[in-house]
Amino acid sequence: MIDSKKKHIDFIDLAKGLTILLVILYHVNEFMLICRIGTIFRMPLYFLLSGLFFSANINGGWIEVKTFLIKKTNRLLIPFVFFFLVMFPLKRLFFGYMPEFYRNETIFSNPAIWFLLCLFEVNVISYVLCYLGKGKVLLTSIFFVIVGMIGFFLGKNHINLPLYLDTAMTSSPFFCVGYMLRKHTNLLYPNKFDKYNFFLTCVFLLIAYFCFSAKIDNRISLIPNNIFSYYVGGISGSLAVLLLSKMIGKIPFVSYVGKYSIVLLVIHFFVLEFYMIYIEPKIVLSDVIVATMIKFFFVIVVSSLFIPLFKRFIPWFIAQKDLIPIKK
Repeated sequence: MIDSKKKHIDFIDLAKGLTILLVILYHVNEFMLICRIGTIFRMPLYFLLSGLFFSANINGGWIEVKTFLIKKTNRLLIPFVFFFLVMFPLKRLFFGYMPEFYRNETIFSNPAIWFLLCLFEVNVISYVLCYLGKGKVLLTSIFFVIVGMIGFFLGKNHINLPLYLDTAMTSSPFFCVGYMLRKHTNLLYPNKFDKYNFFLTCVFLLIAYFCFSAKIDNRISLIPNNIFSYYVGGISGSLAVLLLSKMIGKIPFVSYVGKYSIVLLVIHFFVLEFYMIYIEPKIVLSDVIVATMIKFFFVIVVSSLFIPLFKRFIPWFIAQKDLIPIKK
C-alpha cells in the first residue's frame, strides 16, 4: 500500500488495478489458462509494487523503528485484523454459518487477506535486512537473496512456518527488486529509456511465459518451479505489467480500483460467495467463459461500490487514515 505522503504516480494505480483484477479473475475461475499462467507473477507483482515505495531510516534509532512499525500496523495489520474478525458475523448473517476461527493457513474466514499479514512481515524483514546491509546495495541484495532462498527451501520441503512467515521470506526478493528500482533507477518517472518499453514488455512477457510450468500458490508455498525460473519468471512478469502500465498511463475504472485495491482485496471473497449462493444457481449458462465473465464483472463492480462507503465510514481499516496516531 502506497504511503499517502509519497508523490502520486498514476501508472502505479493502473498496475495495481490490473493486479487485483487478475487476483479476482483467478478466484472466480482458477482453471482459465490466463489465470494459471498469471500465478507466476501475480503475487510477486504485488510485493514488487509495495517495495517501490518502501523506505527505512536505518540510522534513526528506536524512535524511527517505532514510527515505522506503527505506520505498517496502521496500513496492514489493522485492516487485516478488522476484516478477519468482521467476516464472522457477516457470514453468520448472510450465509448461515460461522467460519472456524483459525487452524492453519488453509482455514480462513477471509482468504485473500493473508497478503496483508504477509506484506507486514515482508516490510519488517526488509527493514532488518536494510539495517544489516548498512545502505550498501550489494550487501543488502545478498541478504535478501539468502532470505529468499531459505524461504523457498522451506516451501519446497513442505516446512510451513506459522502466519505465512515462510511465504514472507520467499517473497522478500521481489520486494527488494521494487525497492532497488526506485532507489537506483528512474523507472517511476519519464526517462530516455521509455522508448524501449514496448519491446521490453514483450520480452519480459515471453520470459515469464516460458518460466511457467504449473499453477503456483504463494499463500501455501506451492511452487512447482525451480528457484531460478520462479524468481526470473516472477520478476519478468511483474516488470512487463509495470512497463505496460507506464505506456498506457491510466484506464479510469481500472486505475480507480487500483488506487483503492485494498478494498477489493478485503471484500471480493464475500461478494463472490454471495454470488455463488444467491445468484449463480438461478442462472443456467452452458458456456463456461460467459458464466465466468458474468461472475467476474459482478464481483468487481459490486466490490468497487464498497470503496466510497469504506472511505467515508471506516477509513482507518482500509489504510486511508491512521488509527494509531504517529507523533510528529
